[in-house]
Amino acid sequence: MSGGSPAEVSVDTGTCIGSGQCVRLAPAVFAQRDEDGLVALLVARPVGPQRRDAETAAALCPSGAIRLVPPPDAGKQRSRPDVRRFGGPAAGPGRER
Repeated sequence: MSGGSPAEVSVDTGTCIGSGQCVRLAPAVFAQRDEDGLVALLVARPVGPQRRDAETAAALCPSGAIRLVPPPDAGKQRSRPDVRRFGGPAAGPGRER
């Protein structure tokens, strides 16, 4: 999933065993809760080096409690402005060619 596509980190504290691997691998993204040592998410949508570190932590999590998933809005298409030939803006009121 690495690359330019957006991703959201998902953690399952019910599955977490508190090994702390995620914190060692991606300290800017994960922490451990003081009360029980389970994973705490610091950054939900990491980018750049934090994203790579989160992917590594997810891959190496001994309990499989960490996943990177597409964010809820990732499947929606963004609207594009109406651009005519040669990349100019579409003609319209006040914008006749």
